[in-house]
Amino acid sequence: MVFLSDILKFNNDSSKEVLNFISNCQSEDDLVEKLRKQSSFLLPIIQNLIISEKSNSLAARLLYMVNPKDLADQNVIERVKRVETVLRNHKMLDFGRDPNISLKNLADNRNLVSAHKSILCLESLYFKRMRPYKEFNQAVMYVDTTFISGEVYQKVVEYLYMSDEDRKNFISTVDKRLLTEILQLAFHWELDELRQMCDDELSNHLIEFNIEAENLSRLLELAEYHFAPKLALLLNFVKRAADGDVYTILEQMNSPGQATQLTQLCTPEERKVFATLETAFGKLCRLPPGTFGKEHWEKHFGTIKDEHVPPFPKGIFETLELPDPVDSTKKVRDTHTLFLRPLEVNGKKVTINSIQKFAQSPKKGYRTKCQTCSILNKMVDTPLPESRWVLLRNDVIPETRNKSYGEQKTLVEKMNYKVPRTLDAILLNIVTYVSSKKRLYGDDPLTYTRCQEQFKGCQMIVGAFAPAGLSVDEDDDLYDDDFFGVAGSWKF
Repeated sequence: MVFLSDILKFNNDSSKEVLNFISNCQSEDDLVEKLRKQSSFLLPIIQNLIISEKSNSLAARLLYMVNPKDLADQNVIERVKRVETVLRNHKMLDFGRDPNISLKNLADNRNLVSAHKSILCLESLYFKRMRPYKEFNQAVMYVDTTFISGEVYQKVVEYLYMSDEDRKNFISTVDKRLLTEILQLAFHWELDELRQMCDDELSNHLIEFNIEAENLSRLLELAEYHFAPKLALLLNFVKRAADGDVYTILEQMNSPGQATQLTQLCTPEERKVFATLETAFGKLCRLPPGTFGKEHWEKHFGTIKDEHVPPFPKGIFETLELPDPVDSTKKVRDTHTLFLRPLEVNGKKVTINSIQKFAQSPKKGYRTKCQTCSILNKMVDTPLPESRWVLLRNDVIPETRNKSYGEQKTLVEKMNYKVPRTLDAILLNIVTYVSSKKRLYGDDPLTYTRCQEQFKGCQMIVGAFAPAGLSVDEDDDLYDDDFFGVAGSWKF
Protein backbone atom coordinates (compact mmCIF):
# COMPACT_ATOMS: atom_id res chain seq x y z
CA MET A 1 0.00 0.00 0.00
CA VAL A 2 1.25 3.48 -0.92
CA PHE A 3 0.74 5.90 1.96
CA LEU A 4 -0.07 9.58 1.41
CA SER A 5 2.96 10.46 3.47
CA ASP A 6 5.06 8.90 0.70
CA ILE A 7 3.33 11.03 -1.94
CA LEU A 8 2.72 14.39 -0.29
CA LYS A 9 5.60 16.42 1.15
CA PHE A 10 5.08 19.71 2.97
CA ASN A 11 7.25 22.63 3.94
CA ASN A 12 8.07 23.52 7.53
CA ASP A 13 5.21 26.04 7.77
CA SER A 14 2.57 23.32 7.69
CA SER A 15 0.46 23.15 10.85
CA LYS A 16 0.03 20.02 12.92
CA GLU A 17 -3.69 20.11 12.17
CA VAL A 18 -3.01 19.82 8.47
CA LEU A 19 -0.54 17.00 8.96
CA ASN A 20 -2.93 15.16 11.27
CA PHE A 21 -5.74 15.58 8.75
CA ILE A 22 -3.55 14.05 6.03
CA SER A 23 -2.46 11.17 8.26
CA ASN A 24 -6.10 10.13 8.81
CA CYS A 25 -6.71 9.75 5.07
CA GLN A 26 -6.26 6.24 3.65
CA SER A 27 -5.86 7.09 -0.03
CA GLU A 28 -5.93 9.88 -2.61
CA ASP A 29 -9.64 9.33 -3.18
CA ASP A 30 -10.24 9.34 0.57
CA LEU A 31 -8.38 12.65 0.89
CA VAL A 32 -10.39 14.22 -1.92
CA GLU A 33 -13.66 12.99 -0.43
CA LYS A 34 -12.85 14.28 3.05
CA LEU A 35 -11.81 17.66 1.63
CA ARG A 36 -15.23 17.96 0.00
CA LYS A 37 -16.66 17.85 3.52
CA GLN A 38 -13.90 19.77 5.31
CA SER A 39 -12.80 22.25 2.66
CA SER A 40 -11.06 24.49 5.19
CA PHE A 41 -8.01 22.22 4.91
CA LEU A 42 -7.80 22.46 1.11
CA LEU A 43 -5.94 25.78 0.72
CA PRO A 44 -3.47 25.13 3.58
CA ILE A 45 -2.59 21.80 1.97
CA ILE A 46 -2.08 23.32 -1.51
CA GLN A 47 -0.14 26.33 -0.23
CA ASN A 48 2.34 24.21 1.70
CA LEU A 49 2.62 21.36 -0.78
CA ILE A 50 6.04 20.59 -2.22
CA ILE A 51 5.41 19.46 -5.78
CA SER A 52 7.13 16.26 -6.86
CA GLU A 53 6.69 13.67 -9.59
CA LYS A 54 4.74 11.48 -7.19
CA SER A 55 2.37 14.26 -6.11
CA ASN A 56 1.64 15.92 -9.49
CA SER A 57 -1.57 14.08 -10.28
CA LEU A 58 -3.07 14.47 -6.80
CA ALA A 59 -1.98 18.11 -6.57
CA ALA A 60 -3.85 18.83 -9.82
CA ARG A 61 -7.03 17.21 -8.45
CA LEU A 62 -6.80 19.34 -5.32
CA LEU A 63 -6.20 22.48 -7.34
CA TYR A 64 -9.37 21.85 -9.37
CA MET A 65 -11.36 21.79 -6.12
CA VAL A 66 -10.39 25.30 -4.98
CA ASN A 67 -13.39 27.62 -4.62
CA PRO A 68 -12.70 30.91 -6.47
CA LYS A 69 -14.27 32.81 -3.56
CA ASP A 70 -11.34 31.65 -1.41
CA LEU A 71 -8.89 33.32 -3.78
CA ALA A 72 -9.30 36.81 -2.36
CA ASP A 73 -6.13 37.29 -0.30
CA GLN A 74 -3.16 38.20 -2.48
CA ASN A 75 -0.70 36.11 -0.47
CA VAL A 76 -2.93 33.07 -0.84
CA ILE A 77 -3.32 33.70 -4.58
CA GLU A 78 0.44 33.94 -5.07
CA ARG A 79 1.17 30.69 -3.25
CA VAL A 80 -1.59 28.79 -5.02
CA LYS A 81 -0.50 30.31 -8.33
CA ARG A 82 3.02 28.98 -7.80
CA VAL A 83 1.66 25.46 -7.44
CA GLU A 84 -0.58 25.92 -10.49
CA THR A 85 2.34 27.20 -12.59
CA VAL A 86 4.53 24.21 -11.69
CA LEU A 87 1.75 21.77 -12.56
CA ARG A 88 0.95 23.60 -15.79
CA ASN A 89 4.58 23.57 -16.89
CA HIS A 90 4.75 19.84 -16.09
CA LYS A 91 1.71 19.44 -18.37
CA MET A 92 -0.34 17.98 -15.53
CA LEU A 93 -3.42 20.19 -15.95
CA ASP A 94 -6.32 18.78 -17.97
CA PHE A 95 -9.41 20.91 -18.60
CA GLY A 96 -11.39 17.74 -19.35
CA ARG A 97 -10.84 16.06 -15.96
CA ASP A 98 -13.46 16.72 -13.27
CA PRO A 99 -14.50 20.14 -14.69
CA ASN A 100 -16.80 22.28 -12.59
CA ILE A 101 -17.93 24.87 -15.13
CA SER A 102 -19.12 24.67 -18.72
CA LEU A 103 -19.09 27.50 -21.23
CA LYS A 104 -22.25 27.18 -23.33
CA ASN A 105 -23.49 28.91 -26.44
CA LEU A 106 -26.08 31.52 -25.49
CA ALA A 107 -27.93 30.97 -28.77
CA ASP A 108 -28.52 27.20 -28.67
CA ASN A 109 -27.35 26.01 -25.22
CA ARG A 110 -24.62 23.93 -26.88
CA ASN A 111 -21.66 23.07 -24.68
CA LEU A 112 -18.49 24.68 -26.09
CA VAL A 113 -15.84 23.73 -23.56
CA SER A 114 -15.55 22.71 -19.90
CA ALA A 115 -12.94 23.89 -17.43
CA HIS A 116 -12.15 24.55 -13.77
CA LYS A 117 -13.11 27.81 -12.09
CA SER A 118 -9.88 27.89 -10.08
CA ILE A 119 -7.68 27.66 -13.19
CA LEU A 120 -9.71 30.31 -15.00
CA CYS A 121 -9.32 32.66 -12.02
CA LEU A 122 -5.59 32.05 -11.68
CA GLU A 123 -4.92 32.59 -15.39
CA SER A 124 -7.34 35.39 -16.29
CA LEU A 125 -7.97 38.73 -14.60
CA TYR A 126 -11.43 38.74 -16.16
CA PHE A 127 -12.45 35.56 -14.36
CA LYS A 128 -10.74 36.71 -11.18
CA ARG A 129 -13.06 39.73 -11.20
CA MET A 130 -16.03 37.45 -11.92
CA ARG A 131 -15.66 35.63 -8.58
CA PRO A 132 -18.45 37.54 -6.76
CA TYR A 133 -21.00 37.22 -9.58
CA LYS A 134 -23.54 34.43 -9.71
CA GLU A 135 -22.95 33.83 -13.43
CA PHE A 136 -19.53 32.46 -12.52
CA ASN A 137 -20.59 30.61 -9.41
CA GLN A 138 -22.94 28.28 -11.24
CA ALA A 139 -22.06 25.17 -13.21
CA VAL A 140 -22.85 26.85 -16.52
CA MET A 141 -21.70 30.17 -17.96
CA TYR A 142 -23.27 31.38 -21.20
CA VAL A 143 -21.18 33.14 -23.84
CA ASP A 144 -22.09 34.97 -27.02
CA THR A 145 -20.75 33.45 -30.24
CA THR A 146 -21.96 36.21 -32.56
CA PHE A 147 -18.46 37.59 -33.09
CA ILE A 148 -16.33 34.90 -31.45
CA SER A 149 -16.83 31.31 -32.54
CA GLY A 150 -17.17 28.31 -30.26
CA GLU A 151 -13.92 26.97 -31.70
CA VAL A 152 -12.07 30.04 -30.47
CA TYR A 153 -13.46 29.64 -26.93
CA GLN A 154 -12.19 26.06 -27.01
CA LYS A 155 -8.75 27.10 -28.29
CA VAL A 156 -8.27 29.84 -25.72
CA VAL A 157 -9.33 27.66 -22.78
CA GLU A 158 -6.88 25.05 -24.07
CA TYR A 159 -4.20 27.77 -24.12
CA LEU A 160 -4.83 28.56 -20.43
CA TYR A 161 -3.86 24.99 -19.50
CA MET A 162 -0.70 24.91 -21.63
CA SER A 163 2.88 25.01 -20.38
CA ASP A 164 4.86 28.18 -20.99
CA GLU A 165 6.83 26.38 -23.70
CA ASP A 166 3.72 25.21 -25.54
CA ARG A 167 2.18 28.68 -25.30
CA LYS A 168 5.08 30.10 -27.32
CA ASN A 169 4.03 27.95 -30.27
CA PHE A 170 0.27 28.22 -29.79
CA ILE A 171 -0.39 31.06 -32.22
CA SER A 172 1.68 29.48 -34.99
CA THR A 173 -0.47 26.33 -34.82
CA VAL A 174 -3.92 27.89 -35.13
CA ASP A 175 -5.79 28.71 -38.31
CA LYS A 176 -4.80 32.28 -39.29
CA ARG A 177 -8.48 32.99 -39.98
CA LEU A 178 -9.17 32.68 -36.25
CA LEU A 179 -6.56 35.24 -35.17
CA THR A 180 -8.84 38.29 -35.08
CA GLU A 181 -11.35 36.38 -32.95
CA ILE A 182 -8.61 35.11 -30.62
CA LEU A 183 -7.41 38.71 -30.31
CA GLN A 184 -10.89 39.83 -29.28
CA LEU A 185 -11.28 37.08 -26.67
CA ALA A 186 -7.76 37.64 -25.33
CA PHE A 187 -8.62 41.31 -24.87
CA HIS A 188 -11.97 40.48 -23.22
CA TRP A 189 -10.44 37.91 -20.86
CA GLU A 190 -7.42 40.18 -20.18
CA LEU A 191 -4.83 37.70 -21.42
CA ASP A 192 -2.10 40.20 -22.24
CA GLU A 193 0.52 37.71 -23.39
CA LEU A 194 -1.90 36.06 -25.82
CA ARG A 195 -3.13 39.44 -27.04
CA GLN A 196 0.44 40.53 -27.78
CA MET A 197 1.13 37.29 -29.64
CA CYS A 198 -1.97 37.90 -31.78
CA ASP A 199 -0.78 41.43 -32.45
CA ASP A 200 2.62 40.13 -33.61
CA GLU A 201 1.22 37.28 -35.71
CA LEU A 202 -1.37 39.44 -37.45
CA SER A 203 1.24 42.09 -38.20
CA ASN A 204 3.70 39.55 -39.60
CA HIS A 205 1.10 37.79 -41.78
CA LEU A 206 -1.01 40.70 -42.91
CA ILE A 207 -0.71 39.82 -46.60
CA GLU A 208 -2.39 36.44 -45.98
CA PHE A 209 -5.66 38.13 -45.06
CA ASN A 210 -6.33 39.48 -48.58
CA ILE A 211 -7.12 42.91 -47.20
CA GLU A 212 -8.72 45.42 -49.54
CA ALA A 213 -9.41 49.10 -48.92
CA GLU A 214 -13.01 48.49 -47.85
CA ASN A 215 -12.17 46.10 -44.99
CA LEU A 216 -8.87 47.71 -43.95
CA SER A 217 -10.83 50.28 -41.92
CA ARG A 218 -12.77 47.54 -40.14
CA LEU A 219 -9.59 45.69 -39.21
CA LEU A 220 -8.00 48.95 -38.09
CA GLU A 221 -10.98 49.68 -35.85
CA LEU A 222 -10.72 46.20 -34.36
CA ALA A 223 -6.97 46.61 -33.72
CA GLU A 224 -7.41 49.99 -32.03
CA TYR A 225 -10.34 48.87 -29.86
CA HIS A 226 -8.76 45.59 -28.77
CA PHE A 227 -5.38 47.14 -28.09
CA ALA A 228 -3.21 45.64 -30.80
CA PRO A 229 -0.88 48.67 -31.12
CA LYS A 230 1.60 47.19 -33.60
CA LEU A 231 -1.17 46.07 -35.96
CA ALA A 232 -2.93 49.43 -35.65
CA LEU A 233 0.26 51.36 -36.44
CA LEU A 234 0.99 49.07 -39.40
CA LEU A 235 -2.53 49.40 -40.81
CA ASN A 236 -2.41 53.17 -40.50
CA PHE A 237 0.91 53.16 -42.37
CA VAL A 238 -0.52 50.92 -45.12
CA LYS A 239 -3.57 53.17 -45.39
CA ARG A 240 -1.33 56.23 -45.76
CA ALA A 241 1.03 54.60 -48.28
CA ALA A 242 -1.53 52.69 -50.34
CA ASP A 243 -3.68 55.50 -51.71
CA GLY A 244 -6.44 52.92 -52.23
CA ASP A 245 -4.30 50.04 -53.57
CA VAL A 246 -3.82 48.13 -50.31
CA TYR A 247 -2.86 44.72 -51.67
CA THR A 248 -0.04 46.11 -53.84
CA ILE A 249 1.51 47.80 -50.80
CA LEU A 250 1.29 44.56 -48.80
CA GLU A 251 3.03 42.68 -51.62
CA GLN A 252 5.77 45.31 -51.74
CA MET A 253 6.29 44.99 -47.98
CA ASN A 254 7.16 41.32 -48.48
CA SER A 255 9.58 41.95 -51.35
CA PRO A 256 13.08 43.02 -50.20
CA GLY A 257 13.67 45.12 -53.31
CA GLN A 258 10.41 47.06 -53.08
CA ALA A 259 10.22 47.15 -49.29
CA THR A 260 13.31 49.38 -49.20
CA GLN A 261 11.35 52.19 -50.85
CA LEU A 262 8.51 51.86 -48.35
CA THR A 263 10.86 52.27 -45.39
CA GLN A 264 11.57 55.78 -46.67
CA LEU A 265 7.96 56.68 -45.83
CA CYS A 266 8.20 55.62 -42.17
CA THR A 267 8.40 58.05 -39.28
CA PRO A 268 11.14 57.27 -36.71
CA GLU A 269 8.49 55.93 -34.31
CA GLU A 270 7.01 53.68 -37.01
CA ARG A 271 10.45 52.45 -37.99
CA LYS A 272 11.21 51.56 -34.38
CA VAL A 273 8.02 49.48 -34.05
CA PHE A 274 8.18 47.91 -37.51
CA ALA A 275 11.78 46.83 -36.87
CA THR A 276 10.34 44.09 -34.62
CA LEU A 277 8.52 42.50 -37.58
CA GLU A 278 9.99 39.39 -39.20
CA THR A 279 8.95 40.43 -42.70
CA ALA A 280 11.29 41.79 -45.37
CA PHE A 281 9.88 45.23 -44.60
CA GLY A 282 10.51 44.81 -40.87
CA LYS A 283 14.10 43.73 -41.33
CA LEU A 284 14.77 46.77 -43.51
CA CYS A 285 13.40 49.04 -40.78
CA ARG A 286 16.08 47.87 -38.35
CA LEU A 287 19.20 49.88 -37.75
CA PRO A 288 22.15 48.10 -39.34
CA PRO A 289 24.48 46.66 -36.66
CA GLY A 290 26.95 49.24 -35.40
CA THR A 291 24.81 52.22 -36.43
CA PHE A 292 24.69 55.22 -34.11
CA GLY A 293 21.08 56.37 -34.47
CA LYS A 294 18.44 58.39 -32.66
CA GLU A 295 18.16 56.05 -29.68
CA HIS A 296 21.93 56.13 -29.20
CA TRP A 297 21.98 59.91 -29.31
CA GLU A 298 19.23 60.04 -26.71
CA LYS A 299 21.00 57.49 -24.52
CA HIS A 300 24.31 59.38 -24.49
CA PHE A 301 23.55 63.03 -25.24
CA GLY A 302 19.97 64.27 -25.46
CA THR A 303 16.58 64.37 -27.19
CA ILE A 304 16.18 64.48 -30.96
CA LYS A 305 12.88 65.39 -32.57
CA ASP A 306 11.42 62.89 -35.03
CA GLU A 307 11.45 65.48 -37.80
CA HIS A 308 15.23 65.66 -37.42
CA VAL A 309 15.66 61.98 -38.27
CA PRO A 310 15.74 61.55 -42.08
CA PRO A 311 15.02 58.28 -43.90
CA PHE A 312 17.95 55.93 -44.40
CA PRO A 313 20.00 56.64 -47.54
CA LYS A 314 18.68 54.71 -50.53
CA GLY A 315 20.38 51.33 -50.86
CA ILE A 316 22.16 51.57 -47.49
CA PHE A 317 21.62 47.92 -46.60
CA GLU A 318 23.07 46.76 -49.91
CA THR A 319 25.93 49.26 -49.61
CA LEU A 320 26.98 47.93 -46.21
CA GLU A 321 27.30 44.42 -47.67
CA LEU A 322 29.57 45.51 -50.54
CA PRO A 323 33.28 44.61 -50.53
CA ASP A 324 35.33 47.37 -48.97
CA PRO A 325 36.87 49.57 -51.72
CA VAL A 326 40.25 49.47 -49.97
CA ASP A 327 40.35 45.93 -48.53
CA SER A 328 38.25 43.48 -50.55
CA THR A 329 38.59 40.80 -47.84
CA LYS A 330 36.24 42.91 -45.70
CA LYS A 331 32.82 44.44 -46.19
CA VAL A 332 31.86 48.10 -46.00
CA ARG A 333 30.07 47.48 -42.69
CA ASP A 334 33.37 46.25 -41.18
CA THR A 335 35.38 49.36 -42.03
CA HIS A 336 32.81 52.18 -41.84
CA THR A 337 30.38 53.60 -39.31
CA LEU A 338 26.87 54.75 -40.20
CA PHE A 339 25.75 57.51 -37.86
CA LEU A 340 23.08 60.16 -37.61
CA ARG A 341 24.20 63.76 -37.75
CA PRO A 342 21.16 65.57 -36.28
CA LEU A 343 20.41 69.22 -36.90
CA GLU A 344 19.47 69.71 -33.25
CA VAL A 345 19.88 67.95 -29.91
CA ASN A 346 17.81 69.13 -26.93
CA GLY A 347 16.43 71.86 -29.18
CA LYS A 348 19.86 73.37 -29.88
CA LYS A 349 21.84 73.32 -33.13
CA VAL A 350 24.65 70.79 -33.39
CA THR A 351 27.96 72.59 -33.89
CA ILE A 352 31.62 71.94 -33.15
CA ASN A 353 31.15 73.89 -29.94
CA SER A 354 28.14 71.81 -28.81
CA ILE A 355 30.00 68.58 -29.60
CA GLN A 356 32.80 69.74 -27.32
CA LYS A 357 30.25 69.99 -24.50
CA PHE A 358 28.73 66.59 -25.32
CA ALA A 359 32.18 65.01 -25.20
CA GLN A 360 32.95 66.45 -21.77
CA SER A 361 29.56 65.74 -20.17
CA PRO A 362 27.66 62.87 -21.81
CA LYS A 363 24.50 61.60 -20.11
CA LYS A 364 26.02 58.12 -20.21
CA GLY A 365 29.33 56.76 -21.45
CA TYR A 366 32.98 57.78 -21.47
CA ARG A 367 34.10 61.39 -21.21
CA THR A 368 36.72 63.00 -23.39
CA LYS A 369 37.64 66.37 -24.86
CA CYS A 370 37.53 67.94 -28.29
CA GLN A 371 40.35 70.44 -28.46
CA THR A 372 39.92 73.15 -31.08
CA CYS A 373 42.37 75.79 -32.16
CA SER A 374 41.42 79.18 -30.72
CA ILE A 375 41.69 80.85 -34.12
CA LEU A 376 38.69 78.94 -35.51
CA ASN A 377 36.44 81.77 -34.34
CA LYS A 378 32.90 81.53 -35.76
CA MET A 379 33.44 78.10 -37.33
CA VAL A 380 32.85 76.36 -33.99
CA ASP A 381 29.33 77.80 -33.77
CA THR A 382 28.29 77.27 -37.39
CA PRO A 383 25.75 74.42 -37.83
CA LEU A 384 25.16 72.44 -41.01
CA PRO A 385 21.81 73.11 -42.72
CA GLU A 386 20.12 69.73 -42.20
CA SER A 387 20.12 66.37 -40.48
CA ARG A 388 21.48 63.45 -42.44
CA TRP A 389 22.96 59.97 -42.22
CA VAL A 390 26.71 59.78 -42.71
CA LEU A 391 28.74 56.69 -43.67
CA LEU A 392 32.36 57.42 -42.86
CA ARG A 393 35.49 55.28 -42.83
CA ASN A 394 36.89 54.40 -39.41
CA ASP A 395 40.43 55.21 -40.57
CA VAL A 396 42.09 57.22 -43.29
CA ILE A 397 42.59 55.47 -46.61
CA PRO A 398 46.23 54.25 -46.51
CA GLU A 399 46.94 55.39 -50.08
CA THR A 400 46.03 58.99 -49.13
CA ARG A 401 48.88 59.37 -46.65
CA ASN A 402 51.90 61.37 -47.68
CA LYS A 403 50.06 63.19 -50.48
CA SER A 404 48.93 66.74 -51.10
CA TYR A 405 45.29 67.62 -50.48
CA GLY A 406 44.64 67.91 -54.20
CA GLU A 407 45.95 64.40 -54.80
CA GLN A 408 43.97 63.06 -51.84
CA LYS A 409 40.73 64.61 -53.06
CA THR A 410 41.16 63.18 -56.56
CA LEU A 411 41.95 59.71 -55.19
CA VAL A 412 38.94 59.44 -52.82
CA GLU A 413 36.52 60.75 -55.43
CA LYS A 414 37.61 57.99 -57.82
CA MET A 415 36.64 55.50 -55.07
CA ASN A 416 33.07 56.87 -54.76
CA TYR A 417 33.99 58.90 -51.68
CA LYS A 418 34.08 62.55 -50.90
CA VAL A 419 36.30 64.34 -48.42
CA PRO A 420 34.51 64.40 -45.02
CA ARG A 421 33.11 67.52 -43.43
CA THR A 422 34.90 68.69 -40.30
CA LEU A 423 31.76 68.27 -38.19
CA ASP A 424 31.26 64.70 -39.43
CA ALA A 425 34.84 63.68 -38.70
CA ILE A 426 34.55 65.09 -35.18
CA LEU A 427 31.18 63.40 -34.62
CA LEU A 428 32.42 59.98 -35.70
CA ASN A 429 35.31 60.10 -33.26
CA ILE A 430 33.30 61.48 -30.34
CA VAL A 431 30.25 59.20 -30.60
CA THR A 432 32.53 56.17 -31.01
CA TYR A 433 34.60 57.05 -27.95
CA VAL A 434 31.66 57.99 -25.71
CA SER A 435 29.84 54.74 -26.52
CA SER A 436 32.80 52.31 -26.65
CA LYS A 437 35.95 54.10 -25.37
CA LYS A 438 37.60 53.44 -28.72
CA ARG A 439 39.76 56.12 -30.38
CA LEU A 440 39.62 56.01 -34.18
CA TYR A 441 41.89 58.69 -35.67
CA GLY A 442 44.53 58.20 -33.02
CA ASP A 443 48.08 59.09 -32.10
CA ASP A 444 49.76 55.73 -32.69
CA PRO A 445 50.35 56.00 -35.55
CA LEU A 446 49.64 59.70 -35.60
CA THR A 447 46.61 60.15 -37.86
CA TYR A 448 44.66 63.13 -39.11
CA THR A 449 42.00 63.31 -41.79
CA ARG A 450 41.89 66.42 -43.90
CA CYS A 451 38.39 67.84 -44.27
CA GLN A 452 36.43 69.85 -46.85
CA GLU A 453 36.44 73.16 -45.00
CA GLN A 454 39.29 75.65 -45.03
CA PHE A 455 40.41 78.27 -42.56
CA LYS A 456 42.48 81.10 -44.03
CA GLY A 457 43.39 78.96 -47.02
CA CYS A 458 44.31 75.88 -44.96
CA GLN A 459 42.36 72.61 -44.83
CA MET A 460 40.76 71.72 -41.52
CA ILE A 461 42.16 68.54 -39.93
CA VAL A 462 40.71 66.18 -37.28
CA GLY A 463 42.63 63.45 -35.47
CA ALA A 464 45.57 62.73 -33.16
CA PHE A 465 43.01 61.33 -30.72
CA ALA A 466 45.06 60.82 -27.54
CA PRO A 467 44.12 60.44 -23.84
CA ALA A 468 44.05 64.25 -23.67
CA GLY A 469 41.35 64.38 -26.32
CA LEU A 470 40.62 64.80 -30.03
CA SER A 471 42.46 67.52 -31.91
CA VAL A 472 40.70 69.86 -34.37
CA ASP A 473 43.02 72.29 -36.14
CA GLU A 474 43.98 73.76 -39.49
CA ASP A 475 46.74 72.32 -41.67
CA ASP A 476 49.26 74.98 -42.59
CA ASP A 477 51.23 72.42 -44.59
CA LEU A 478 49.38 71.72 -47.85
CA TYR A 479 51.83 69.08 -49.01
CA ASP A 480 52.85 65.57 -48.09
CA ASP A 481 53.09 64.38 -44.52
CA ASP A 482 52.65 60.74 -43.54
CA PHE A 483 50.19 61.48 -40.76
CA PHE A 484 47.83 63.49 -43.03
CA GLY A 485 45.36 61.30 -44.94
CA VAL A 486 41.68 61.38 -45.82
CA ALA A 487 38.93 59.18 -44.36
CA GLY A 488 36.39 58.84 -47.16
CA SER A 489 32.77 59.84 -46.64
CA TRP A 490 30.51 57.63 -48.78
CA LYS A 491 28.63 59.31 -51.61
CA PHE A 492 24.87 58.61 -51.62
